[in-house]
Amino acid sequence: EARNQRAFADYYRGHPYIWVPDVIDELSTHNVLTTEFVNGKTFDEAFEMSQQDRDRYAEILYRFVFRSLNRQLAFNGDPHPGNYLLADDGRLAFLDFGLVKYFDPAEVDQFTALIQAMIYGDHHRFRQEAERVQVLRPGAPFSDDDVFEWFSSYYELILEDRELTITPEYSGQLLRKTFDAKANAILKHTNVPPTFALIQRINLGLFSILAKLNATANWRQISEELWAWTDAEPSTPIGEHEATWLAAHPRPANSEGPKG
Repeated sequence: EARNQRAFADYYRGHPYIWVPDVIDELSTHNVLTTEFVNGKTFDEAFEMSQQDRDRYAEILYRFVFRSLNRQLAFNGDPHPGNYLLADDGRLAFLDFGLVKYFDPAEVDQFTALIQAMIYGDHHRFRQEAERVQVLRPGAPFSDDDVFEWFSSYYELILEDRELTITPEYSGQLLRKTFDAKANAILKHTNVPPTFALIQRINLGLFSILAKLNATANWRQISEELWAWTDAEPSTPIGEHEATWLAAHPRPANSEGPKG
């Protein structure tokens, strides 16, 4: 866990909105992890803030998850309000790096291929890619259109270039789609291969937090900033500050996991 936290702390060092506290090695042991102290409030307090503040924290959280995945090639697999703190200086502090998955570029390319087929509306290609990466069993008795329509719920935030509010209804729909085989004929023909297993926590954990925040943003534009294959210009004030940070602190992709 200490190695994971060091890797994230190093990657996000100096970020204007994201803070991963440094590990204090001299006060840590095999059984005890000691980090920088975070002055602030629990994330639960964000749920009672103004909608403007909730949207702000939602965007920071979204950027952390998807920048880590697409640029650092890593995913901290426990998205939970208890693992975030609202620092007094306005940053969002991230804790608990015990469950981290590091991806190689080929694995991230699988996610990219599915996203591209989905946002370009290529139903046949999406089915081909879904079968290739083994999230859909070959020969499932459904049309390409049916398959595309079923999976599209998981990509709804990025399908169109427009503002979208993440609601509890949307989060609940994803939860039912993921687990209720009786109500979802296609679900019986899907798989969750190892590369995608931890990513399911985005659907179950991250989106439930964003839904509780009732967060609104143009998630497509933000995502295009974070995807390496689009690398778009900043679309929000937070994105502009993040771009300034990136210019001053270039971050190479890390496909080899933590060092030391």
